[in-house]
Formats: sequence, structure tokens, C-alpha cells
Amino acid sequence: MTTSEFYSLTPREITEEIEARSITIGENRDMENYRTGLICACLVNPHLKKGKKPKTPQDFFKFPFLFKEKEKPKQTSQDHFNICNMLAAAGIGKMEHKNKKE
Repeated sequence: MTTSEFYSLTPREITEEIEARSITIGENRDMENYRTGLICACLVNPHLKKGKKPKTPQDFFKFPFLFKEKEKPKQTSQDHFNICNMLAAAGIGKMEHKNKKE
């Protein structure tokens, strides 16, 4: 982009350019990390003892674009009640269960 093109951009267009370039930089960084992890795996694997699992790039870096995070199970109200009871049993608090029909 030339200087004259830059100065002819509106603030919104400048913001969009910055966001587009930052996404590209992030993707490039992920690929660089993957390549570095691959090189590390290639260097380590010949020196592993027999029967050991070969190393992969994922053993050296985390790659969120390759794996989806597992969803954590949501806590139920019964889980909350049990936690409060454990805290009360430990002497940290007092737990009283009130019925809605009282």
C-alpha cells in the first residue's frame, strides 16, 4: 500500500486493514510453531528408547486450530448443594436447605 493510498483510507477502512493483517500474522505464527514442533519431533524421535511413543509437533506446542476443546460438563443445582454440604462439614460454612413450600 502506498502512502497516498493509506492517507485516502477512512478510519473504518484502516481498522479493517489492521484486523485483516493481524489475523494473517496469527495464522503465520501458528504455522511457524507447527514447523518448529515438527523439527523438534524429528530431532527427538531417533533418540527415543524402543517401545516409546514417537513425539509429534503437538507435544511441543499447543495448536488450537487442530483440536477442539472438550466441553466441560455443566454443574447442576445438586452439585452446588453437595459442594456447600462438603464446605459445611469442613466447618467453613453453614448450609440450610429450605423447601419452597414452607
